[in-house]
Amino acid sequence: MRRWQIELSWKYEKSELAFQSPRVYKGEAREKVLLLATLAYAFLLTLLKTSYDLLRLWLLRYYNHRTGRHCRAAKMPLTRLRCSLSRLWQDVAPNFASLSGSTPADPGD
Repeated sequence: MRRWQIELSWKYEKSELAFQSPRVYKGEAREKVLLLATLAYAFLLTLLKTSYDLLRLWLLRYYNHRTGRHCRAAKMPLTRLRCSLSRLWQDVAPNFASLSGSTPADPGD
């Protein structure tokens, strides 16, 4: 019974994080996909912290607005957060190099 719960959870997370398509069969490649999915899921869970309430509300309001009672009552709106981030990053591409404090390498080098 517990194994089936794990399988259902993994199936949900793969579809939720849009990881349904990759077909990986070798151990190392499978591990990389799993780690990438775990990282993405952890990032979404981080946005549920109370310290990110204003950011989360802003994301949900401007990039995935819903007015239904069910959406407002959701304690963990991971689907809406993922969609909101996707829409935000389509409008404004993130510059991850600036977060590390380093400058991107010059393509001419």
